[in-house]
Amino acid sequence: MTFPLPSRSSRLTGRVLFSAQGYAPHYAEDVIDPVSGERVLVMADPHIRRSAYIYSLDSGKVIWEFRVPGSQLTANPHTARMVTEELRGIGAEPGDVICADLDNNFILVDRKTKKVKWSHRPADARWSHDCLPSTTETS
Repeated sequence: MTFPLPSRSSRLTGRVLFSAQGYAPHYAEDVIDPVSGERVLVMADPHIRRSAYIYSLDSGKVIWEFRVPGSQLTANPHTARMVTEELRGIGAEPGDVICADLDNNFILVDRKTKKVKWSHRPADARWSHDCLPSTTETS
């Protein structure tokens, strides 16, 4: 569905990319999936599903979902990000997903096996929310 956006320019339009009963994503990342090569949305639903999931814009279906582990928080993950290139420093492969779990940890999920590769809780974490993978090292 497309719709006009209120603006000074009548050429601006918007399009609904995802809307499904039983899902409440708080964030959606539009990315080319390095595994399939198709355009997907990587989303996180902290309230209904408590999961990270990948939605295919080509097929209009959720093609992958991972319910995050844990029991301490009632609302996570808020953000999920797909790794689009190999990041050896954190053991991430293209297609892996990074998000936060219910125990305030950032987790890297192996997309193929749906197993957590690692979990990290920052010492000062109050509510782990977003983790952006980077190849840049800090000192």
